Amino acid sequence: MRAMLASLLAIIVPGLSAAASYAPDFKGTVDASTPRIIARARHDAENAGYRPTAVEFVQDGNVFLTATRDNQVYEITVSPCGKAFVSTGLPKTASATSG
Repeated sequence: MRAMLASLLAIIVPGLSAAASYAPDFKGTVDASTPRIIARARHDAENAGYRPTAVEFVQDGNVFLTATRDNQVYEITVSPCGKAFVSTGLPKTASATSG
């Protein structure tokens, strides 16, 4: 029983500490964001080699950005833990973007 409890805590505690580090940023609805969240996401996208051009929206701590790299436009999702996920498939061309 103690071994099972210890293994359960080993799984839960790291997740709680990661969530707690972002807890001060989350207020309001699931779509809420703060300038700190946006700045961190832009920084994480730049570290992944992309130049953020626009924030599309934020949901549950995930920031959805439009960014460029090598004259191509990509959609990027930056997770609350700072990992950047780039759109799969062919990137959009600059002429295909609106506005």
